[in-house]
Amino acid sequence: MQIRLATEDDREGLYRVCLRTSANGDDGTHLWSDPNLVGHNFVGPYLAFEQATTFALVDGSDIVGYSIAAPDTRAFEAFFNDVWAPPLRRAYPLDQLADGHWTDQDRWAIERLHHGLHLESIVADPYPAQAHIDLLPVAQGQGLGRSLMQAALDVVRDAGAPGIHLDVSPENLRARGFYAHLGFVQGPCVGGHSYLVRTL
Repeated sequence: MQIRLATEDDREGLYRVCLRTSANGDDGTHLWSDPNLVGHNFVGPYLAFEQATTFALVDGSDIVGYSIAAPDTRAFEAFFNDVWAPPLRRAYPLDQLADGHWTDQDRWAIERLHHGLHLESIVADPYPAQAHIDLLPVAQGQGLGRSLMQAALDVVRDAGAPGIHLDVSPENLRARGFYAHLGFVQGPCVGGHSYLVRTL
């Protein structure tokens, strides 16, 4: 397996990994009636944002994991809210949410696109960078997650970010343990989100 920079041509493979890790790291395919919605929220905007960097973990011709890094969350939020989300808001109007075919996860993701991103200053000011990784089971337990995360940390550190945050569910104990080994500690819990943070 090798780590390389991802390109727009990798979008389908990256979306697939995102979908298959969308249940707190486990396969969440069953949670979505529209399998692209999770990728539209958590992969697509980073791949499109020129100030973000996406690394793909490749096994032969298959993408089996990725890491994403953005050194300036405020700049990313502006891109997401003003450039990325508007066409998706038109594609997924809120007045469709009453239709019975949407799952709870679909509705949450559509509402997120419409509401936009607005990270609280208590997190964004001291820890402006953000990153996350997702790995399929075939790539786990081999040190590849650490390598992917280190690549993301190097990107945001080289960009001059003083600190980084991660939004990790309290229920995802495996991920929280992984990030603890990389020096992340419990940060603020605000707006229903629990953040892990570290200085760079």
